[in-house]
Amino acid sequence: SQFLIALVLAGALTWALAFMRIYDGELTRTEASRWIYAHVPTALTLSGDAAGQPRQVQLPIKDIALQPGEPFVATVRVSAQADGVGAPLQRPRFTLNYVEGEGLVQVRLLEAPTQAELGVARQHIGPAASTIAFNGVAIEPDADYTLELTLLDGDSIRARTSVIANQHFDEGIPFRIEGKDGFGWYYRGLSSTPWGDMPVYNEDDPAKYEMFLRALDEADYIVLNSNRHYGSVARLPWRFPMTNAYYRALMGGELGFALVADFYRFPRIGPFVFNDQEMPQRLVRPEGVQGTPPGIEVPYPKAEEAFSVYDHPRVLIFQKTPAYSSALVARALSPYVDVRTVRQTAFQASNTPGGLLLDQHMREAQQAGGTWRELFPRASPLNQSPLLAILAWLALIEALGVAGFMVLAAVTKRPESRGQGPDAGRRTQDDPASHVWRLASLVDGGYAFAKVFGLLITSFVAWWLAGLRIAPFTSSMIWAIVVAFVAVALTVGHLNRNAIITLVRARWSVLLVGEALFVTAFVLFLLVRIGNPDLWHPFFGGEKPMDFAYLNSVLKATYFPPQDPWFAGGAINYYYYGFVMVGAPIKALGIDPAVAYNLVIPTLFAMTACGAFGLGASFYAARSNGDAPALRRAVAAGLIAATFAVFIGNGDQIRVVGPAWQKLGGIEQGVAAPVAFATGLLKWLGGAPLPIAPWWPYWNPTRPAPEVMIAEFPLFTFLYADLHAHMMAMPLAYLALAFGLAFAAGARHRSAIVLGAVSVGMLWPTNSWDYPPYLLLVGAGLVLGRIESDEGERLGWRRPLRAAGQALPTVVAFVALTRLAMAPYLVNYGSAYNEVDPWSGDRTRLETYITIYGLFLIPIGFYLLRGLFVEGRTPRIILGAATVFGCAIGALLALGEAPIALIAAPVMLLALASAWLPGRSSPTRLLWLMTAGAFALTLFVELFTLRGDIGRMNTQFKFYIQAWLMLSVSAAIALVWSVEALFAGGRATAHPLPQAFWRVAFTAAFAVAFFLAMLYPVFAIPAKVDDRYVRTAPRGLDGMAYMPYAMRNEEFAGRQAEFPLRHDYDAIRWMQDNVAGSPTIIEEGAAGGNQYRWSARFSIYTGLPTVVGWEWHQRQQRAALGAPVVEDRVADVREFYSTTDIERARLLLRRYDVRYVIVGEMERLYNDSAGFDKFEAMVEAGDLRIAYQNPGVAIYEVVPHTIPMMGASAR
Repeated sequence: SQFLIALVLAGALTWALAFMRIYDGELTRTEASRWIYAHVPTALTLSGDAAGQPRQVQLPIKDIALQPGEPFVATVRVSAQADGVGAPLQRPRFTLNYVEGEGLVQVRLLEAPTQAELGVARQHIGPAASTIAFNGVAIEPDADYTLELTLLDGDSIRARTSVIANQHFDEGIPFRIEGKDGFGWYYRGLSSTPWGDMPVYNEDDPAKYEMFLRALDEADYIVLNSNRHYGSVARLPWRFPMTNAYYRALMGGELGFALVADFYRFPRIGPFVFNDQEMPQRLVRPEGVQGTPPGIEVPYPKAEEAFSVYDHPRVLIFQKTPAYSSALVARALSPYVDVRTVRQTAFQASNTPGGLLLDQHMREAQQAGGTWRELFPRASPLNQSPLLAILAWLALIEALGVAGFMVLAAVTKRPESRGQGPDAGRRTQDDPASHVWRLASLVDGGYAFAKVFGLLITSFVAWWLAGLRIAPFTSSMIWAIVVAFVAVALTVGHLNRNAIITLVRARWSVLLVGEALFVTAFVLFLLVRIGNPDLWHPFFGGEKPMDFAYLNSVLKATYFPPQDPWFAGGAINYYYYGFVMVGAPIKALGIDPAVAYNLVIPTLFAMTACGAFGLGASFYAARSNGDAPALRRAVAAGLIAATFAVFIGNGDQIRVVGPAWQKLGGIEQGVAAPVAFATGLLKWLGGAPLPIAPWWPYWNPTRPAPEVMIAEFPLFTFLYADLHAHMMAMPLAYLALAFGLAFAAGARHRSAIVLGAVSVGMLWPTNSWDYPPYLLLVGAGLVLGRIESDEGERLGWRRPLRAAGQALPTVVAFVALTRLAMAPYLVNYGSAYNEVDPWSGDRTRLETYITIYGLFLIPIGFYLLRGLFVEGRTPRIILGAATVFGCAIGALLALGEAPIALIAAPVMLLALASAWLPGRSSPTRLLWLMTAGAFALTLFVELFTLRGDIGRMNTQFKFYIQAWLMLSVSAAIALVWSVEALFAGGRATAHPLPQAFWRVAFTAAFAVAFFLAMLYPVFAIPAKVDDRYVRTAPRGLDGMAYMPYAMRNEEFAGRQAEFPLRHDYDAIRWMQDNVAGSPTIIEEGAAGGNQYRWSARFSIYTGLPTVVGWEWHQRQQRAALGAPVVEDRVADVREFYSTTDIERARLLLRRYDVRYVIVGEMERLYNDSAGFDKFEAMVEAGDLRIAYQNPGVAIYEVVPHTIPMMGASAR
């Protein structure tokens, strides 16, 4: 600790010294003012040699006007102090600046007091030659001289001082210093604006555009004397699009102004400079820039305005160069003249960081990286052989799993003194197995969760490094992290080798079953994806296009956040971390994303299955005594949990196949319903096809009733194969619960707290809906772990309160760590969906609820109600009161039109009561809290919905998925406990009905429910595999393989087009192979406002950002900004393709910095045909060139217009 204290003190002292370096010199504005007086020309500049050194002095003369016969007389004085000239100025030279006109000029230099002539010279003066020299003359410092200029020949000559443009609402420089009045005697401000400076905070409109044109034409120098303007307007890009374009172009050297001086005072240690000034723009710094000598810049958080504007502002001075022209200004700013601006309140702006757009540095970095052919080389063996790709993928996942297991096994073990809790039963002798049972908080040491844990940690580190821009997100970076993670894991494993070896020896069977489950589940769904690998379907393609576009954009990202492929220049404003997590192994291996997509789905499926298995086995094991039969039952509980979680559906499939069997059996011909059912079933078993639509078996059970918009469950999620956020969050949710269980079982290692916080925290940027419920459950696990530590005491009510108080600091720290883990996401995210409203629409009917959750309700309900008859007197009172109270609440809610409360409320309260019965272990308490929470979620969606949701669609299916995952585990444990009670001897209940009755009733009810649930995979999986876009297309792993065989029929505004996708396929492949970096493209992205069409297809399959993609999805994700920001882009794309005005098309290309223009069947269908003739004209004019063409698609590359950068290099 003394070392840490010394380290902290040394760090604080070092930083204090670095910060004090800010004040080594004078204020940067004063320093810049001195530089201006010395270097920025007035109408007349005096130069010469003083003590052998060249010197120049700007004389306080604003204008010189020479007319024939009218001498111009000026007093000349050089100050030793103010001008820094302490010695006589030898061979003086007088230079007229900004000269207009020409002629022969006579110049006389006289001593002021005596008017004695010191010298006379004649010189032809004009713009090309304006200097007059006096040889053999010296000007003494602090002496007065008279200079007389007479035009001898010519009409007139004018010279003037420099026009300096400052920004309004900031301190104009040069300051008045040492007797010099900058704008009184030396320089002029702008005459084209009311106050002589540039009103950059005026609203962006045509008048402001004209102001920029006039001001930049007039100005000779532009001074940015702090980051007040260019830093703040960048945070409001929708309010100041033109102003931001001005600063980008000015600082990027694109307006013909060059940076000539740069003054700053930053914290500094030796050569290392901690740049604390916010500068979202890229600053081009030519060679020879004067001012503060540059150092080695170290990234550092940006200072607030008190420091950056007032305390130590950075001053930038730009000089107009011969490269300047009004055309450059118009080119840079005209695309934004008619852009609709968005005014935001302070809260709205803070809720949409940077307008949800990438700043210039990020945009340029993202566009420079992500070259497809480099990321996913076609010649790679993994892209030549699907088998090699599968093996390499599995090898990497398994390696991460083994490493993750070593870490999890070490951090989740309990302290040596811990036992199993009051209901663990008597211990066996102190053999290795018993020792493991006492120490392992998870029955397999966390092996079931190790693969997703390893994937999470490696991708998390990569995400943080790229999010902080410490290192780019590259394959080499990912491999370095993988190697480092494995090395750390091996070190941890070595330090804990005895415990891990003992665990493996004692639990090898559990580990083996878990691994077999993973491989089996992976292979099963790999076969499903091989059977139907297509990434789109004309009617049931779902949202794979969006998911694939976002996945590709993440894969191409250099830093985070990634650029939005459907909103060029924007950052993805969506919970995107899941794409980072699954994208890390894709990018590391370089597997073609269209193939890797179909490896990710089976991997997530298998990880979710293993997560359910690990939780089921561990929850059961937490209440058993650790002998071999108990271990076998724990494995059984785990396998049942996995089955419930991902291998079955709800009970609604009978509604699909039952009527079909009856129809097949002749019910329409008058056959009795039972007979028709049996006959149709036999015919189906004999091979007769069912008379139903091909999608009904996998689709319809998720829409069991009109009042339930989507009753999604995991098997449908994986079978439908949209790589959605809730799919990628499923294995993470189980990992989070595993940490909660480990905490409840007594794991206290600080590393477990940190890693658990990362696991929970990353649920937010993966699927934000999952964060609150799982945070509550893991927090409950932390509190329950304190209760478990006091094994000898009765529960009472004081112990939970005392435990909560003891755990409070840990819980607070845990929550803070979860927020810290997701910090790179939160600082860039803007949310518009933050409130809930009461739900007043149709409620779920009771029979529908039973259809969805009946399989789980049977074992859970039976086991909970059993407690009313077999528990002791006090527990029976508690459970009885909970039942009565739950029924009363359920009845009240049912009267309020929430009929499912008749079941959900009593079961919820029974589970809650069971969690606090005396004699329960903390893991068991957590199990029943999780069960109560699951039923609370199903009840919540009957009463509330997220404001802005489509009805309650997202609210319902997101929470239904969470409830399903939790209830899968709870029901599995309840099922095993119920079977033990019914069939392991003794009486299941104290009820007077015989034991045999309960056995038969329970078995029959569960068998019927399980049969109905199993109908879903039996019918849905073959149906989904067979329901392809083109059934004859090759099967395999390539998600794009369907395209060369598919025909597309699109209709819009009375026009119809049928075309082969082969043309788009070939063009997409060309772009993947030939486009460098990630430039912006323009294509038909919104399909006239129609969703789920063949629109934005180039962006989808290449990851390249398009101007705008699917309109509704972008409006949802950018709802915090308002619909117009998306609608305007849709209108601009339509105008670009439809307009016949070439200049307007050029302007739109510049507005969005478009590099490639797509012209295919979609573009021709959804836009005015008259506008397509302009493309050939633009080719002839040199604006475009044909980069690729086939019979259906032309790809034009925008020819860049070279802008002189004045030999600059970017800093």
